Amino acid sequence: MKICIGLLTNRGMKGKMVTSLLEMIASTPEHEYKVILVENPYTIAEARNYLAVQAVKNECDYLFMVDDDMVFPPETLQVLLSREKDIIGLPFNVKVPRKEGDIRKLHNVTYAQEADGTIISKEDEPFEVIAIGTGLILIKTDVFKKLSQPFFDFSTYENGMVKVGEDSWFCYKATENGLKIWVEPTLQGLGHIGDFTY
Repeated sequence: MKICIGLLTNRGMKGKMVTSLLEMIASTPEHEYKVILVENPYTIAEARNYLAVQAVKNECDYLFMVDDDMVFPPETLQVLLSREKDIIGLPFNVKVPRKEGDIRKLHNVTYAQEADGTIISKEDEPFEVIAIGTGLILIKTDVFKKLSQPFFDFSTYENGMVKVGEDSWFCYKATENGLKIWVEPTLQGLGHIGDFTY
């Protein structure tokens, strides 16, 4: 299997993200990897589009997109690959302070997520959603061959404020073209690094 690791940053890589990535790659040496880094893109949509095109050009089977501020366990890639989905992401926290044991809704699926990233969910298999953030997501490159460009974009209100971000925009486009968006609920230790790790 050839995996494109797509990294994007405009502020430098967080050390914990780099550690997560190296531990994941070390735990799955059976795959071939192509690492592509996009630094200081004009927009995040531009960076994600570039990574998608490069994954296809380099004849990779999958694009595993990782933002510069994510934390994840070593088994992440193996678990996502084992699900054999076209598009499957992880339910990481947004960067807002919240109480431990917070109950969250992810597109009509309710689950609890502790401050340390532990997920408590009734789901033990991937579940389908309308959209998910693309900071940690595995996408078959065949998906990009089925969709027209741009793959990622924004939609805005008349005043220029963002209405739909690039990740949901991609998910909506994919579903409009008959693809499904899945979430993996079993991985623990996910984090989103800010002033704290959310």
